[in-house]
Amino acid sequence: MNTEPVLVDGTKKNCRGIVAQLVDIMSQVGVGAVVDAVVPDAVNREEAINWAKRRGYTIVADTRRGNVFVLSLMKTH
Repeated sequence: MNTEPVLVDGTKKNCRGIVAQLVDIMSQVGVGAVVDAVVPDAVNREEAINWAKRRGYTIVADTRRGNVFVLSLMKTH
């Protein structure tokens, strides 16, 4: 199993674009995979967190790196 996180770069996307990319990636990775989502601001961060919780994914990390946020989501099902 690949333990390297998959990266979704949403720095130049709005929430809809970030979530669409996450939907696509999460459908491709296996259970236990971690996907890192880079989001440009607090509003998109909250939307991505809410989406992940509604889908039942685990947020394993939520950090700020300079001007962006990085969410690490684990596929649990």
